[in-house]
Amino acid sequence: MTNQKNYIEKIFQKEPEAIVLEDIERFFQEPQEETPILEFKSGEVQINDIFREIVAFLNTEGGLVFIGAPRETKVEIDGKKRNACVGDLTYSSFRSKAWLHQKIVSQISPPPHGIDILEFNHEDGNIFLIDVPQSQSPPHQSNPDARYYMRLDTEAKPAPHGLVQALFNQRTVPDISIGILFSKLENNRLKIEVRANNNSLTPADKVSYTVFVMGVQIYNSKSYKPVPELEIESYHKQKDLSYLVVKGMTGSEKIKALHFDKPMLIVANCWGVNFPLIRKACIYDPVKNKSQYFENDSFEIPDLIDRIEKFYK
Repeated sequence: MTNQKNYIEKIFQKEPEAIVLEDIERFFQEPQEETPILEFKSGEVQINDIFREIVAFLNTEGGLVFIGAPRETKVEIDGKKRNACVGDLTYSSFRSKAWLHQKIVSQISPPPHGIDILEFNHEDGNIFLIDVPQSQSPPHQSNPDARYYMRLDTEAKPAPHGLVQALFNQRTVPDISIGILFSKLENNRLKIEVRANNNSLTPADKVSYTVFVMGVQIYNSKSYKPVPELEIESYHKQKDLSYLVVKGMTGSEKIKALHFDKPMLIVANCWGVNFPLIRKACIYDPVKNKSQYFENDSFEIPDLIDRIEKFYK
């Protein structure tokens, strides 16, 4: 994969944080031609055109999009008339890099990961450099026109069906795991935490999970009265994560419960747009503080429920 800031560093020969507006002005003092990794847009560019260029870079080798470049003109280079950008910058009215990033993430599917934007402010408007890495989960689609693009020479072109299919075939799947943890508290209290973890660099899109607990009494307030003779209860909840689960990020459900000094059952299911259903179950004995875990197809829920119910008969 291309390094996230490689294109900015390669072109300006300095760290992105050290680049100032004067560096960009000097860059365009000489005619600059577009290349397979460079795309110049004037400040008048429409936002939908930006989505198309970013999608094309994501689906190929990545690249750098300039917003606010000089208007393209014919210049003589090596004795030939060529299209190039040279001269005064043309400032954009796009409000901020935060606004631009939000638009990019919401209008490209799946949402891209690793986009880096530099913003330069001027009294006449803004200049933006958008560093686009090669995607780990292609193909990406521009939502406004529902099309896939790729970078061909110096242009973003609609991707043919065969290439789109090939990109889908090479798409990596996020490595999602489920963790079920217990913390014993005083007076038969127990904290149960179910975690959905992403162990890969591939983003997981629109993650949801359900949690089912059997053999405890659920409580949510700090004040409670343990009543051991209460009948067994079950707890079920579904939760949607509106953000991407990237490496190191965890979505969790924390449950406060009263146990009855008898084994309990916890079952968790997790799924997303770009990965299949993952299942995990656990039978936990709070007296012995021992857990028995079951993964994916290694268990049937009715069988586990039968095992727990016998302790309450």
